[in-house]
Amino acid sequence: MAKSFQFTFKNLKFPVRLPAESVGIDERVLASFAPFNNWVREIEQSVASTSGYKLRGVDIQSVDYFGSQIGFLKFRADLVHPNGHALPGVTVLRGGSVAMLVVIRDTDSAAANNGTPKEYIVLTDQPRVPLGRASYLEIPAGMIDEQPGADQASIFVGAAARELQEEVGISITRPDELVDLTHTVAHAPDGVHLSPGLLDEAIKIYLHTTALPASKIAELQGQLRSRVEESGENEVITLRIVPLEQALLSGLTDAKSILALSLYTQYKTAP
Repeated sequence: MAKSFQFTFKNLKFPVRLPAESVGIDERVLASFAPFNNWVREIEQSVASTSGYKLRGVDIQSVDYFGSQIGFLKFRADLVHPNGHALPGVTVLRGGSVAMLVVIRDTDSAAANNGTPKEYIVLTDQPRVPLGRASYLEIPAGMIDEQPGADQASIFVGAAARELQEEVGISITRPDELVDLTHTVAHAPDGVHLSPGLLDEAIKIYLHTTALPASKIAELQGQLRSRVEESGENEVITLRIVPLEQALLSGLTDAKSILALSLYTQYKTAP
């Protein structure tokens, strides 16, 4: 028999129904999952500010754990529009993420280019199982480890610095070495949503620029970086260094990467 319990947030109360087969989640575990708390907060604000909406319940469908922590939560929300009909409610919560546009300026090329160094970007080439591909190009990115009540700005910057170190091998020591392009250029301080029909994920795109001689840039090309996650999953990344002006011709179909390039162009030409 399926289990259920009442979930309460401020003035919002609704039933959470679990499948007959246990997914290893209860009210305490659910309340500790920051993305679910953020989702409920947004729903509560929408319901409070817009009359006629009604959340009749949430049906948990599956849970994936990263170690002892919830990683992905899939559910169907029974949310009714003021016109009396239910809205599409299948939802996957995973929380926020960060992406880094790493621009490398070739110091050896400046003299031959009227003092302007040639620019390269760093792409990661890795398998992407959801696409069925053994090779996929994108800028470095990763999920954040979000905790209820934690300072969001620090979490995002810390995650960006960690991903830079792990995926590219670049260490930063000061927050001002990262420029939040989604905030500075796109005026989206909380990040942008790439798949709002299914995912809650808000992604922040940071810019990091560095200057290296041609020999050091060549050393990065094709560098293999790998790590084993706590879950036991193996992440294998090959670095691809691409001239900035050729980036869109390199086979990029990744939305965050294309958006990052657009934001960088606007950032460079801003007054």
